[in-house]
Amino acid sequence: MPEASQKVGLRDTKQGSGAKRLATLEAGEGEVSRPLLLKMAQVYRRPLISFYLAKPPPRTDRGEDFRTLPEEQRADAAGAIDVTP
Repeated sequence: MPEASQKVGLRDTKQGSGAKRLATLEAGEGEVSRPLLLKMAQVYRRPLISFYLAKPPPRTDRGEDFRTLPEEQRADAAGAIDVTP
């Protein structure tokens, strides 16, 4: 947690450590300024809207990746590329 609080920009103060303040904010206690919220979204790699949700969104299937070839075509393509000198 100390590493996360440093990345977000919460420093230790007389009132307490940055890690403790971050834990308090993550628990939903206290007010978060918009600049701090934007920084948290950037550091945590989450969309800003996710911080306004009452609970985390459910994990879902990401769908099919259409950039890959079907299995039979992958075997043909792998055999066609010969990089030996």
